Order: sequence, then structure tokens, then C-alpha cells
Amino acid sequence: MALKLIKLTKQYQNQLIEMLDEWKRDQEENHTDTSPYAIFRNSYENFDYYLDNLECDKRELTRQLNYRASWS
Repeated sequence: MALKLIKLTKQYQNQLIEMLDEWKRDQEENHTDTSPYAIFRNSYENFDYYLDNLECDKRELTRQLNYRASWS
């Protein structure tokens, strides 16, 4: 099977929501990892906001991950 990495656009909204719903169910039922963090950082219920905020600065992501880790 060949996979192709694409940039998320409105064209793929339905596929993304279906995929994330499936991943979230798996996380809840099987306690699987929530990686990659950037995908789950924002709610995808408002898809335009999700799309605009999917990309993140590495320094900000590191800060957020360190903050989360300090509460573990």
C-alpha cells in the first residue's frame, strides 16, 4: 500500500473527522496514545478554526508538552 502525505484542506474535512472520531474511540476504549499531539490540540468541531490552527510553532509545542508533563 502506498501512502501520500497531504496538506489538510476543506476538501478532506469528512475524512479527517471520520479518522479522528475513530482514533478518539480507540483512545477511550483501549487507552492508546494521543500522539501526534498537534492533531488533538484543538477541537475539530469548528473545522475552519481547526484548519487555521493545525500548524504550530515548535517552541510553543515544546512549552505545551513540558507543561503537560509537569502535571503527570
